[in-house]
Amino acid sequence: MYEYSVDRRISSKNRRNLYTHLLFEKRIKECKTGAKNSDKSFINELNVFEKIRNEIEAGNINWADKLSVDEKGMVGQLCLLTAKKQIFVANIDEMTIVCGKNSYLDSLKKYALEKNLMVVEVCAKLESEIRSLPRDEAEQYLSGYTTYKSGINDLVNTGYTVLDLITFYTCNSNEAKAWSAKNGTSAKKAAGMVHTDFEKGFITAEVINANELIKCGSYHAAKERGAVKLEGKQYIVRQNDVILFRFNR
Repeated sequence: MYEYSVDRRISSKNRRNLYTHLLFEKRIKECKTGAKNSDKSFINELNVFEKIRNEIEAGNINWADKLSVDEKGMVGQLCLLTAKKQIFVANIDEMTIVCGKNSYLDSLKKYALEKNLMVVEVCAKLESEIRSLPRDEAEQYLSGYTTYKSGINDLVNTGYTVLDLITFYTCNSNEAKAWSAKNGTSAKKAAGMVHTDFEKGFITAEVINANELIKCGSYHAAKERGAVKLEGKQYIVRQNDVILFRFNR
């Protein structure tokens, strides 16, 4: 009888991703050659790569978290897929949404919990159907599934959480733009993401939360109410900040 094993399938996938990575195999050969000549740098690299291989063979999906800063520098240049942050996306059917029972999904969630990883449930069939509907009709259609919200939105939000990203906004009378930034980004660095001139000539940042701006009705009204704050270059940008950068040209 066939036994489905989430652990075995994922571990096997990670091993294939590693061993089919040509740069990884090429670098190991180079390190082995250099190590024969007692070159310490090659010996150190070889030890790191062998440690990675052992971790993946042991089924450790979070092996990159165990590396030191220097070791991550050695591995970073290879851009290994298995070193990337991982999210499990489960394509479920409508019966799973209604009944809440799926042995495969339960196995995946158990595995993810043990590995401290996140699982996002997406019903691809349902998502495909609602994408062709107007927004109000799509929301009404989804309301029939009390335990399911848009899996696509959940996937995006989970991705931001795992990658430790936030969203801030810039706007003018014609358009509004959303920008992704690493959590902990300063106002000056955020200005540089919009335009390099903004960072070079940074003076100050006018900041208001997007939800607060919507409540005020307009940027002008928000300024009159004192809801817009002036922040310096060291200000840490927050989720949903709307920012107007002031700078010298």
